[in-house]
Parts: sequence; structure tokens; C-alpha cells
Amino acid sequence: MTAHLDKTVFAGDTYGDVTKYAVILKRERDMCLNRIDKIREWQTEKLSK
Repeated sequence: MTAHLDKTVFAGDTYGDVTKYAVILKRERDMCLNRIDKIREWQTEKLSK
């Protein structure tokens, strides 16, 4: 089972804050995609046995 990932809440007022938040969201998305890739690899391994 995978651990829960928290979603960062936006708490800014400026375009700079939006930019920083976009970088955080991209990092969180990449972490999720990495987990999905690992699940797919696991499924492939299970099916090939």
C-alpha cells in the first residue's frame, strides 16, 4: 500500500506566489507519477510470473 501524499494548499496573493505554488504542484505531480509508474511495473511483474 502506498502512503498518502498531502496536497499543498495555496496561500498567496501575488503572481510570484502563484509561480512558487506552480513549482510545488509540479513536484507533487511528479511524485504521484513516479508512484503510478512503480505500480505499473509491479503489475507487469505480477502478470509475467
